Amino acid sequence: MITLKNVLNDVESFCNQHDVIQEFNNGDFTDYQSNDHKYPLVWLSPTASNTQSGQNTYRFNLAVMSIVYNNQDKMKVLSDCQILLAEILSYFNADNDTLRYFMKTTGSFSPFYDSIDNSTGWQGDVEIVVPFSYDYNKIRF
Repeated sequence: MITLKNVLNDVESFCNQHDVIQEFNNGDFTDYQSNDHKYPLVWLSPTASNTQSGQNTYRFNLAVMSIVYNNQDKMKVLSDCQILLAEILSYFNADNDTLRYFMKTTGSFSPFYDSIDNSTGWQGDVEIVVPFSYDYNKIRF
């Protein structure tokens, strides 16, 4: 069975191997404090789960963000974050033999900018669909 923790570990592993992404975090996005992180940052927040005939769907809010420093162009930083977002979605949608599931977007991604701490990026919802089978023999009695 592919668990929520397995999925989070796979996304974290992708981020750790990526040449540009500096940090991965997960959990409640309300815990985010801009000065506590390295950028660009990927944040994955579980929001729901659904089980039905042969599959389990984990729903997440996915944010890719960075900081606009001093004289940087805000649109350039936002554009760079969008490229990172596309790379994440491409990796988890690829016909990848090492992954046993795929990621799909469930809506649109919206840009954000926080003028207080100069963080900017993209945020939206994704689903990760994993195979699931009911198996009485695997119940831990």
